[in-house]
Amino acid sequence: MKTNIYLIFLIQFFFCNSIFTQKPNKEYEFSNLLIKATGEKISGDLSYADSIYDKCLEIIPNSAIVHFEKSGIYSSENKINKAIYYAEIAVDLSPKNEWYLANLALLYKENKNYKKSSEIFSKLSNYKPKKVEYLFSLVESYLEENKIKKGIKTLNIIEQRVGDNEEIFLQKHQLYNYLNKRKKALKVLNQLVQKDSSNIRNLGMLAEYYESLNKKDQHIEILEKMLELDSANGLVRLSMFQYYYKNKKYLQGLEELKRVIGSNEVDQTIKTEILSQISYDQNSPY
Repeated sequence: MKTNIYLIFLIQFFFCNSIFTQKPNKEYEFSNLLIKATGEKISGDLSYADSIYDKCLEIIPNSAIVHFEKSGIYSSENKINKAIYYAEIAVDLSPKNEWYLANLALLYKENKNYKKSSEIFSKLSNYKPKKVEYLFSLVESYLEENKIKKGIKTLNIIEQRVGDNEEIFLQKHQLYNYLNKRKKALKVLNQLVQKDSSNIRNLGMLAEYYESLNKKDQHIEILEKMLELDSANGLVRLSMFQYYYKNKKYLQGLEELKRVIGSNEVDQTIKTEILSQISYDQNSPY
């Protein structure tokens, strides 16, 4: 994949750059050095590749692709500040190049400069509206900046472009919950469940959220629906056990616990944790 990207850049460079304004011998020397440097980079000899790219810059100092390639080398060596330095030059020389912008945005994000990364991801989403991955990256940057409302707004844009998507529903639910907008958070979860009312996992999340809101009737209603859909499912039985145990209905809880222990759906670690917690509750002086 990387090899293909490098070849695309080389082709773009030869047709679009100012290389053809140079003298023929300079053009020939530059192209040979560029191909050689890229080959060395692909093969893993980053130090040698970097030295050849430097020779390229001696011939054409304003080469965007060479600065981009040097940025990649320093990023691979975890020298983020130097990688950003060359990535910024590449973008300055070619401001609308998708790959240069994406590279710089990711470097800013890695360096925890979320303000600048969000600015670039926003540009990329405008340049390439069909690529929703840039919008998802924009949401992540907004969240790192604690710009929750902007994150929700961006998720709404994604939803308009790609339609209903489980990941979008879940992220919106988490963001509304973070903002303490419980009604909206609950509404989003209900919308998700309505899309597929037989999805045990989503029903389980809705049941847990009702419980967190202290809506006991709705909580047990969802649990009973889960039982109707798949009474043998260990995860459903786990939810029932948790309900009975928290409400001190120990006999019913014990019956559910037996089913949980014999279930293949529940991880052994979880089973051990449950038994340890019960033991602690029974023996703790607190």
